[in-house]
Amino acid sequence: MTNTASATKQIVITGYGVISTCGDATADLPDLPLQQANGVILDFKLETYLQSQKTYLDRCSSLALAACALALKSADVELPFGEEEAHRFGIVLGTHLGCVETMKAFWDKAVERGVRVANPLLFSHSYYNTPISLCAIEFGLKGYHTTLCAGSRSGLEAIRAGYDAIRVGHADAVVCGGVEAYTPTRQMLEPDGNAGEAAAFFVLESAERAAGRGVKSTATVNDDLLNEAEAGTGQARTQFGHCGGAESALAFYRALLV
Repeated sequence: MTNTASATKQIVITGYGVISTCGDATADLPDLPLQQANGVILDFKLETYLQSQKTYLDRCSSLALAACALALKSADVELPFGEEEAHRFGIVLGTHLGCVETMKAFWDKAVERGVRVANPLLFSHSYYNTPISLCAIEFGLKGYHTTLCAGSRSGLEAIRAGYDAIRVGHADAVVCGGVEAYTPTRQMLEPDGNAGEAAAFFVLESAERAAGRGVKSTATVNDDLLNEAEAGTGQARTQFGHCGGAESALAFYRALLV
């Protein structure tokens, strides 16, 4: 059934997946060590989180796929979706630089060898919206769909957009959050001594939908929670490192634990 627009509709979080240099976290395993993180996530392997095989993935896309898989599993979302449910389940992703490593690799090859012989596979994996497209395809999400680029605010803006999409009736459920990879190209563009990488995604849905499928929520989303997360981005950077577009999504995660 399609929800009608309602400014008072209650939106809840039924699951989340966080991958960072501090470790992984879900609603069943919420506590990450309180420590200052720095650099690349060690020993990250996509096959730990995802069964399907990929021929090529930018690291940003890999992190997004892994965190989305954790979030959907944490929320007890049953896959694959039926056709109607798939069109009411959306995805919103925030990132600052996206697949900039692949973008540079494609550009370097094009300059070196000419655009006629540049690798088209790399080109298709170089967009800012490549991670969200891969997640939508992988998990069968056919609903409300958008990518937001707003610097370190990207992840939280994606969560706000997902929240609003459900509240006004564009979707019944949305997986949303932020991702940023730490790669040589990002290091060149952002030579920050406290740089880090992370992906943090949350499953939001109407309280009515969550109750209908018998799932407990971890929190209710409202303006107070969103504003608290925005005020806590500095603490998130201290804990996880400068994680670009994922930074404010990590602040949202921290606000959930308070």
